[in-house]
Amino acid sequence: MNSWSTVSNPVENVGMALESVSIVNRNDIWSVGWLGKILHWNGASWETVPSAVGYDLVSVYMIDANDGWIVGAGGAILRWNGVVWSSVSNPTGNNYGSVFMLNSNDGWAVGDGILRWDGTTWSPVSSPTTKTLTSVSMLSSIDGWAVGEDGIILHWNGAVWNSVTSPTTTFLSSVFMLDGNDGWAVGRFGIVLHWDGINWNLVASPTTSNLYSVFMLSSNDGWAVGESIIHWDGSELSLVANPLSGLGTFWPPVIRSVSMIDSDEGWAVGSDWVVAGSATREQRPRILHYGEGAPTPPAVGVWSCDSLGNPQDVFMVGDSVYVFGRGYSPSTTYDVYVVEDTDWIDNMAIPNRVELTEKTLTSNVDGTVQPSLVWFPALPSPDGSVQEYDIIIDVNKDGKYNMGIDALDELGVKTAGLLIADEMPFGSLAALIGTLLALVVFSGVKRKQNRKNSKN
Repeated sequence: MNSWSTVSNPVENVGMALESVSIVNRNDIWSVGWLGKILHWNGASWETVPSAVGYDLVSVYMIDANDGWIVGAGGAILRWNGVVWSSVSNPTGNNYGSVFMLNSNDGWAVGDGILRWDGTTWSPVSSPTTKTLTSVSMLSSIDGWAVGEDGIILHWNGAVWNSVTSPTTTFLSSVFMLDGNDGWAVGRFGIVLHWDGINWNLVASPTTSNLYSVFMLSSNDGWAVGESIIHWDGSELSLVANPLSGLGTFWPPVIRSVSMIDSDEGWAVGSDWVVAGSATREQRPRILHYGEGAPTPPAVGVWSCDSLGNPQDVFMVGDSVYVFGRGYSPSTTYDVYVVEDTDWIDNMAIPNRVELTEKTLTSNVDGTVQPSLVWFPALPSPDGSVQEYDIIIDVNKDGKYNMGIDALDELGVKTAGLLIADEMPFGSLAALIGTLLALVVFSGVKRKQNRKNSKN
């Protein structure tokens, strides 16, 4: 049965919180938080990624594997280009707490004002309120919504932002629009609102604790998180078990953002409280995964091939050896090793590379490794005999073979992944062909002799 559970992260012992999570696909997920922290899920584990700022980062939105945005305190605006996160000019210097991108040329950020991205620059857009906006959700370039403090709700009609009647004055934290007739907003004290295409209406909530994020998969499946976790099944909201415990009533855990891959898998981030020496309470960043058990690492694979991607296991001296693979995180550089054939044991150190072999390769945006040259020219063995080699991609880049995580081409438990053979001299090749022909002729003669004997 699916449930929420905690997943280890590399900053879990740092006094901070994670604020936002955005999913590209199940092997490419991003989270941001205080102190400029940026984390990335590569399909196997969470890892830290260099940040361009030290300010608290509040919202991340990924368009695809090579394009994403972050906004936060200190007027921070960062953009991902597939390689690094870089700072982008903020025309106002204001703080923004939510970013939403329709595409690479059209996006919005809200907070202490409203900004719009046109593909080149961010520009301020007139707002009908001076209240702080906390969340924005766009359906198209002419239809979008924003919410904020004192229950403020704004609507974008393609030309201007207008205030819309709100059924509450309670602080609203998050808004998520499915379509023009179906939208949701949540906020403090467990408040939940629903848009039916005409009005925003209060929805009966199973909690009075603060809610900070809402994510809807469909009109019959959605989640809201905060100091509680609640689920919408199409007819009612219900409480769901929270794996975070906090430190009593006044120190509850806080889940600040939720994002779902599908009805069976999703991620949430936030913080929990711990006692850190001398009874001092401190927040610690926490990452939650929804599914049946722990997230399953991708079934990565690597195989030797020719330049066109056709599988090939036997190469002659001087040949070019290529590899292809699948199941990797998109647009990610990995360490690759071509090593002498060995018997692999979990957690063993990866042997030294063969000379003249490549050290890294990079996956495509779909997580595949297209035919990539890893060895040229393939060299003969010292004694001129056939040599056996294995290829390994070190997915988590720890210099060790981790069974179930790293990709290994070895054909079998104790079989080499590829063979490099000395090129056979013409005379030897001719002799071999002659021998094979003689065997064929001899076999034919024997069959005839056997048939003749069987008749007698």
